[in-house]
Amino acid sequence: MYPGKHNMEIQKYLAFLAIGVAATCTNAAEISEGDFMVALPMVATATRLSQPVAESPASITIIDREMILASGFVEIVDLLRLVPGFQVGLSWRDYHSAFAYHGQSDGLSREMQVLLDGRIALGSQSGLLDWDRLGITVSDLERIEVVRGPSGAAYGSNAFSGSINLVTRSTATTPGRHLGIVTGSNDTSLATWRYTRHQDRFDYRVAATYFETEGFDNINDQVQAETIRLDGSYQLAETYSLDLHLNLGGGDSGRGGQLPPGDPAGTKDIREDSALLRWNYAPSTERHGYLQFSYIRSQSDDHYEIGLFSELFGVAPALVPVLTGGLQDGVLEGGLFDFDTNRFNLDFQQTSAFGDEIRLVWGVGIQRESITGEFSFMDNPGRWEDVKGRAHANLEKKFGQFALNAGFQFEDGDLADGDFSSRVGLNYHLGDEQTLRFSYAQGFRQPFTGEAHSHVSTKLNGTVVNTLVISLDVPKPEKVQSYELGYIASLFNERLFLETKLYREVFTRQIHLAFDNSLPQPPVIPELPGALVAGNFGATTIEGWEAGLRYRPNDQASLWLSYAYADAVETDAPNAARSFLPASGTPKRTASLLFSYRFAPEWEASLGYYYLGDMSWRVAVNPADVNFVEAYDRLDLRLARHVTINSRQLLVELIGQNLGDDYTEFTSGSEFSTRVFLRASLEFD
Repeated sequence: MYPGKHNMEIQKYLAFLAIGVAATCTNAAEISEGDFMVALPMVATATRLSQPVAESPASITIIDREMILASGFVEIVDLLRLVPGFQVGLSWRDYHSAFAYHGQSDGLSREMQVLLDGRIALGSQSGLLDWDRLGITVSDLERIEVVRGPSGAAYGSNAFSGSINLVTRSTATTPGRHLGIVTGSNDTSLATWRYTRHQDRFDYRVAATYFETEGFDNINDQVQAETIRLDGSYQLAETYSLDLHLNLGGGDSGRGGQLPPGDPAGTKDIREDSALLRWNYAPSTERHGYLQFSYIRSQSDDHYEIGLFSELFGVAPALVPVLTGGLQDGVLEGGLFDFDTNRFNLDFQQTSAFGDEIRLVWGVGIQRESITGEFSFMDNPGRWEDVKGRAHANLEKKFGQFALNAGFQFEDGDLADGDFSSRVGLNYHLGDEQTLRFSYAQGFRQPFTGEAHSHVSTKLNGTVVNTLVISLDVPKPEKVQSYELGYIASLFNERLFLETKLYREVFTRQIHLAFDNSLPQPPVIPELPGALVAGNFGATTIEGWEAGLRYRPNDQASLWLSYAYADAVETDAPNAARSFLPASGTPKRTASLLFSYRFAPEWEASLGYYYLGDMSWRVAVNPADVNFVEAYDRLDLRLARHVTINSRQLLVELIGQNLGDDYTEFTSGSEFSTRVFLRASLEFD
């Protein structure tokens, strides 16, 4: 089916669905008050203040626990397919997953801040996120709060396009023991064990996970990962408590091998460890805050041997000194993702209320990051350090039917001069059920160390002989300006919740990689037209609208629908980058539908439908691989059975993903065919 006809059918489908929902709503009076209702959700991710969605200055999608279970997704990143305007590309390289809001992204997550229970989860020097080493699985999640739009005013530079907060289940509300297992296609296995203990003053949870999969058939992306996680909370006194978090994650991963012979297939060892200690205080209902120390270490052992220099280039060993400027023949070595990153953060935050109408949250923090990479940083003996300071504040003021939020964050570090990210939002309540929102946000994304100082190289006898990626100059911070007009409604006794917006986003000084033909051609990879250069290549304006709907007609059925339209115009790319920056970096349309129905207390089924329009993921290191993704449909089904055995709750699920034609996830090699999984979980005290 060609995309034009496909889009027409999608639009007709959505129109008929909207008519059906509207027709159902006309009979709302026939539904009893005892039926299941949609409570207006409370969120804290947008401003760092706990507030209803209708009073937030930003567009927010809540993926609650019911949606998480109904989706049947095995991997956490897949849940973002339910968010309006989001794209997910599994296994862009060595099983890392790409995710983006309105496209304009590559396989890294440099423009999206990912939080785990409010703390920063990203630890790599380039914004790489290892989902399978976070120490949590889908079963651990209570909900996901996704801010769709610039969130730098709350979470700084990395929240350039938005933020994702993974909220885990509270130790106070989870059963004492949990056992879970998933098995299925692509030799996938996932095992989880969790133990929770509640005491008078100390609650804690210990969890262990094991995950392995062969990944896609044609990509060296197999992965095996183990994690051990500890979360605890100790009540020191009536107004003071201490939170502890510790996660140790590691394992082997296929390394992609998409650039032979300079980037061969093989495996690498990855570690992702984190720790957090937070002191909370709440001397009164009007004032509370915390002092927090956190640490993240990302380590990738990716040292590989490419081959004997003379054999690679087909020359006699005696000629090698002539070609290399005096170096003797030997094994050429590389380490495309060979690094060790250590990040320390110290943060203070306080929230104060001044009567019923004014609240203020403010805080300061400092971050120190050090990176070691023998093959990544040439001009400072393989090591770089960056120290960054930040201050943030958000003021909420209510008056009459209006709610005003104004916030900012200032960041100043070694890589870029200080920048203010800001946001102001005015919400007007049309009544108890409907709200209009006007908001403006401006954000800056400072370059990661990997963008500012990368010199990815290969070495012969310990001496650099060629460079694939060169950072000639530190790129300037990217800039975004966002304008939104939103509408929020909670109707029919809260059985229907609707959030929609019109928006305009203007991106300038976008940081990308591009081939520079004026630089020396890497001798190890002769098909590449010069070295890759990081710089401010291009500007993009995106205009469109999107909506998310949740409807629960009774206590048996639930429906979630999302739809997004985006019109992107990319301009100002220099000649060296034009062929490298795809014109379809943002898909015109994305849509999702999730329907769940409980047939009886012990049986339920759900159906998921996902659509993605034509798009291109941005960075393809090999120009022959343009990372173009053709429009696709995807249909998932889930059948679940709940069983109670001597107060033990057993859930068994049969999950079918993509029950249709194969489609491309990220590259031409990542063909997603039908997958089937069996998942079982047992919970008891």
